[in-house]
Amino acid sequence: MAVNGKQGVVVLVALAAVASLSIGLWRAQLIRGMARVDANIHEVRADGRAFGAAVDPAACVDEGLRRGPGSCADGDLPCAAEAGIFLEGCLGDRVLSLAFCADVPAPDPQGDAREAAVAAWAASRCAEAGHADSRACARVLHDGLQRACHAAVDAPAPGDPALDDPSFDAEPEAERF
Repeated sequence: MAVNGKQGVVVLVALAAVASLSIGLWRAQLIRGMARVDANIHEVRADGRAFGAAVDPAACVDEGLRRGPGSCADGDLPCAAEAGIFLEGCLGDRVLSLAFCADVPAPDPQGDAREAAVAAWAASRCAEAGHADSRACARVLHDGLQRACHAAVDAPAPGDPALDDPSFDAEPEAERF
């Protein structure tokens, strides 16, 4: 059966209406989810701080990834955002060592080459954690690990040569990564 011009226009209008409705429903769901994140942000961050008080930074990352890509659907941005906030809270009240944050890039790179490098770093870290090709994992690493490492003031760890250096200032001016 041949489709004439009027039928083609009707089909295109119907497809456009379905696409518009789908996008509208997705957007409404995202807005509701992010409102939930906003409502729970202090509680989620406090949960992270409480968990982080009893574990090392690596355990914080493991738990953040368990809560994010380990339990969120890959496209569930609000769920991944909450896991990132948990991780940021878990890491937030401690001094993170240079060794722990050494390979962690800045969370908001400028320029295509830096964005590609951050994407490659996240893909590698997520694959190592068993979450290859996971957007939720990349979101958790961005919101939690990258932000915490680049907001942290670094102090020498026990055994660091700076502790043995008499010229080392025990109260240095805060430095950002």
